[in-house]
Amino acid sequence: MPTVLLTLPPLAEQAERLIEAGAHEIGGVTAAQLRAGAQAYAGRGLLVMHPSRAHVSRLASLIQRDGKRGFVVADMCDADDFAPIEPVALPAGRVYVVVDLDRGDHLAGWSPDEALPAILAAGRTPLTLGEGIHWLITRRDTGPPRRKPRSQAVRLPLCHDAGVPTHVALLRGVNNLGGKRVAMAELREVVTSLGHADVMTYIQSGNVLFTPPEGGGVSGGADAGALAAELEQAIAAVIGVRARAVVLSRQELARCVRDNPYPGQTDPRLLHAVFLPEVPGPSLAAWLADAERQVRAKGSRDQARVRGRAVYLHTPDGYPRSELRRVLAKAGGPTSARVAGTARNWATVNRLLELCGPRPEWHGATGSAAT
Repeated sequence: MPTVLLTLPPLAEQAERLIEAGAHEIGGVTAAQLRAGAQAYAGRGLLVMHPSRAHVSRLASLIQRDGKRGFVVADMCDADDFAPIEPVALPAGRVYVVVDLDRGDHLAGWSPDEALPAILAAGRTPLTLGEGIHWLITRRDTGPPRRKPRSQAVRLPLCHDAGVPTHVALLRGVNNLGGKRVAMAELREVVTSLGHADVMTYIQSGNVLFTPPEGGGVSGGADAGALAAELEQAIAAVIGVRARAVVLSRQELARCVRDNPYPGQTDPRLLHAVFLPEVPGPSLAAWLADAERQVRAKGSRDQARVRGRAVYLHTPDGYPRSELRRVLAKAGGPTSARVAGTARNWATVNRLLELCGPRPEWHGATGSAAT
């Protein structure tokens, strides 16, 4: 496994940087105790305060980049409850040292599900969230390592960076039960080979984020179909899999979240968005209304609405058992082979939008959505 060891200041210098930033006060540790912890270990490593004392939600504000402070996004209010994975056993003391750090450059662009087995197989363990924050506070340069052009790993939602993707491609019918198999690492390589930047994948269901090349004449909206067609052809040629793709711009995805007709549904497993390759004609709304009447006659409470290129499927009694979900896959339905829509649950929709950066502010009588 290629290794790029992190270059860190001496432990004594790290202690002073943490003290200067006020981190010891957050961690309930005196300056003397922090300095003593640094002096207790003769080698090199990363000085860390125990997460039971130094809560990551507060430490995040000490990270700085380009004069801006870090933060924990609103939907990660449970960040302080994150626990280390099974192989990681934290020392019990107030302060400890992590040794033999590897930056993991060779894993850039990998999803967590892909990277973790490789890390464990090499006899190593990933940094905890709190350890990563300590590293960012104490390192000599103030930002994360520069990524290779046209490739990036999924970033932690603590510091926001301007180089975020502008588009999302959703593949239909890959890596599910009985579906076509596409490795996310291969998918990233294909998308990068097309000249796109900021390429990353999210989970295994065929979600890839990217930024088209400037001046390429593709900025979303009417050109999303051209992006999708190009991607479908490249996947077929390089990976040998024929899969339909739906491409959305950041603005379209934000509009989908803004226009959600079921805002009262708080369980993201019970709301799905079916994204369509193109804006449907007026007949689809009538088709959905008829389908809803059919399942309601059987006692179903499922509902569906179409807005723009998204069909919202609300399944209050559960998605797997949904009768309307099965009807939508029949001939002429949004998820049929002919229409080629692809569904994502509401948690995935929101996460993809987060990975595309801050939501745009919307003005006018239709409402507003902002960070």
